[in-house]
Amino acid sequence: TNGTWEANAGGTLPAGSYESVQPFTNLNGCPLNGTWEIEVCDLWSVDNGFIFDWSIEFAPELYPEAVSFTPTFGPECDSTWWDGPSIIDDGGDCNIVTISPQFIGEESYIYMGQNDFGCYYDRTIDVTVVGTIPTVTANQTQYCGSPVIMTANVGDVDPDDCDFTWTPTDYLSDTDVQSPTIEGLETTTEYTVSVSYSTNGLTCVSEAAIDIETCEITIPDVFTPDNLNVGGNNTWRVDGLGGFDGVQCYIYNRWGTIVFEHIDFGHSAGWDPGVDGAPEGVYYYVLEIPCNEGDQIVTEQGDEITEFDCDGMVPFTGSIHLFR
Repeated sequence: TNGTWEANAGGTLPAGSYESVQPFTNLNGCPLNGTWEIEVCDLWSVDNGFIFDWSIEFAPELYPEAVSFTPTFGPECDSTWWDGPSIIDDGGDCNIVTISPQFIGEESYIYMGQNDFGCYYDRTIDVTVVGTIPTVTANQTQYCGSPVIMTANVGDVDPDDCDFTWTPTDYLSDTDVQSPTIEGLETTTEYTVSVSYSTNGLTCVSEAAIDIETCEITIPDVFTPDNLNVGGNNTWRVDGLGGFDGVQCYIYNRWGTIVFEHIDFGHSAGWDPGVDGAPEGVYYYVLEIPCNEGDQIVTEQGDEITEFDCDGMVPFTGSIHLFR
């Protein structure tokens, strides 16, 4: 070599190979990870700033053995799977899923995978749900002689862009309009509307239903509370009053004392004799049912069926046999 850096300090260095003052073997056993830096100040501009080049060579035994592997994903749901709010079918292997969104808007679905080396991957897919989720309303939910008008509500969607199909077709004025009319209904019926809405080349189909009752009011005359079973029949109720607002109900004991009263009995939980401490015996009821003039009410009290033509408030009276 041409000496060391220390021996040539203070003057210019001729071209050649130089050694460090201390041998690199002093680094044996020291951690070498990190950034190595060397700083040289060149005061000579005529050499275009070039000073030297350098390199480091490591002994071959310092290099680890080459390792290669190919990760794989299994074919079942324990290797790849989906997560999302409206998944109804994963295809058995979770590679293809079927979704059935119930609400309009954005939904996110995540496809996840884990290979045989435990590495985890995921990809999020955002789905935009368009269309309409219809609801059905009616001007009244009981047919008592006056026409019942049902309407399929489609939210922000233009009804002119929708096709409507109503089933069953019995007693309907039309079956393919947004608001058909019911006339002549004889039994309680559930009407279903199917709404088709097309957008961006796709057709969305949704359904909604409504129960339309007839004015058949069944008044039980015998009542046995099932107090021994949770959720049992513990209240006296009158079927068929759900379509009437403001039904007044008064129940008296055998001495004429009111033991129960309600000013909207059709929408109440009914009379619970246990709450009122009513003993076994005969009680008497008065029901006052408001209805439209011209409507017709059919009542069943025990084995007796009676038809009434409405004219404002219609009173019904009778007895209840309470057994325990």
